[in-house]
Amino acid sequence: IAMALFGDLRFDYRVFREATSLQQAGHKVSIVCSTFHAGPITGWDNFDIYPIPVDRNLSLRLLYPTFWRQARQHLSSINVDAYHAHDLDTLLPAARAARQRDVPLIYDSHELWTEQSSLEKRPFIRFFWQEMEKRLITRVHRTISVSPSIAQILQKRYCLDHEVVLLRNLPL
Repeated sequence: IAMALFGDLRFDYRVFREATSLQQAGHKVSIVCSTFHAGPITGWDNFDIYPIPVDRNLSLRLLYPTFWRQARQHLSSINVDAYHAHDLDTLLPAARAARQRDVPLIYDSHELWTEQSSLEKRPFIRFFWQEMEKRLITRVHRTISVSPSIAQILQKRYCLDHEVVLLRNLPL
């Protein structure tokens, strides 16, 4: 399983718990992620990590395309049975890699991405994310959500042909 995350692994315990659970179930897990700090990522020794350094001083309008290109290259180079995109900001490179390799794609919606408060007064950027989610979710084989309400909204909003799996933020 190859996971994609735009976030620093040092602080994402949900991804750690999911990766650990998958590994304990017998899967080999690789993780492509952004990293905001120089130096090794410790505590993730059981996984193949592909860090993509990003400069937090740059605009996200520049960071995301650069990250997406590099993430897709890493994801496409890994021989996997499935891709697992953590949140909407990694769904694009994971969807492209999944289509290229013809393997299942999992969308793990940690939140309602398009409803973030940071997009409230940015209608064009919100529209961009809404259109991306609407287009890419049709390629998803399974969807995971952190809460029943998010699962219900995604199911209804996109008329998904599969049930959204609830995976709460709980200890291992």
